[in-house]
Amino acid sequence: MSFSADVLDPNSKEVKELKDLIQMILELVGKPNLADFFPILKPFDPQRIRRDIKRGYDGLHSLIENNIDRRMKQRASSIERSGDFLDALLDHSEQYGPDELDRREVRLLLMDLFIGGTDTSSATVEWVMTELLHNPEKMAKVKQELCRKNWPRV
Repeated sequence: MSFSADVLDPNSKEVKELKDLIQMILELVGKPNLADFFPILKPFDPQRIRRDIKRGYDGLHSLIENNIDRRMKQRASSIERSGDFLDALLDHSEQYGPDELDRREVRLLLMDLFIGGTDTSSATVEWVMTELLHNPEKMAKVKQELCRKNWPRV
């Protein structure tokens, strides 16, 4: 885990905000953009995709930055560490100094971790489902195998 229990609490406002921001960014990045097909439109951002992506990234940066701030305060007031990925990054930064790994890089690494991990998994599942829908014989084969494994709701 990167933020320990913070990311696991389904009732947390912060967790919901994180999920919403990541979902928004992934939807916008995957959306067809006229400016990609007609480069002359790029400065105008006719669909406001670039503006909305920036807003999503800014929100995600802020959320992660707040988590880093909170962790830094916890670390200053307590010897006990969470032992999660964020602690490992902060330990590395403290040990080797900001020339090796600064706060901005920690924030960007965490952002890449969340977005990359989410996008990769969801893209893979979508791709598999699309392939199965286009190949009914393979879909039937998968259903048979799942039924043999006692997954009857497929």
